[in-house]
Amino acid sequence: MFVEQSMRDAYLQFLVDKKILDEVAALDVRDKQQQETPPIGRLAMSEGFLTMKQTFTVVNAQGESDRRFGELAIEMGFMKTAQMLILLDIQRTKRPGLNHIIVDMGLAEKEPLDTLRKEFMASIRNLVI
Repeated sequence: MFVEQSMRDAYLQFLVDKKILDEVAALDVRDKQQQETPPIGRLAMSEGFLTMKQTFTVVNAQGESDRRFGELAIEMGFMKTAQMLILLDIQRTKRPGLNHIIVDMGLAEKEPLDTLRKEFMASIRNLVI
């Protein structure tokens, strides 16, 4: 998940550098993606991995710590690591893409963004190779 967040932030910085977004708009896009991503607790209930009571127990424990929902749910014995991995995959597939959010917010057009996304991914590949 850390790599995914880093890639998201790098892509938003790329769009700021290309003057497609200003810094405030980039933060707004990041916030909107986070708001529209279903929480793990909700997914755990909808997938039948946790009851509502278990979910609330974990959420209440989160209020007293800085730990993530899944980490606490596993530690409390409510879920297994394999279930958490399934939920993270479901969450990733339900997370709206940055380009989709940017277009929905009226900040840029789809086609130029698609081209810029390809350019960004190519630049990342060049760094890795």
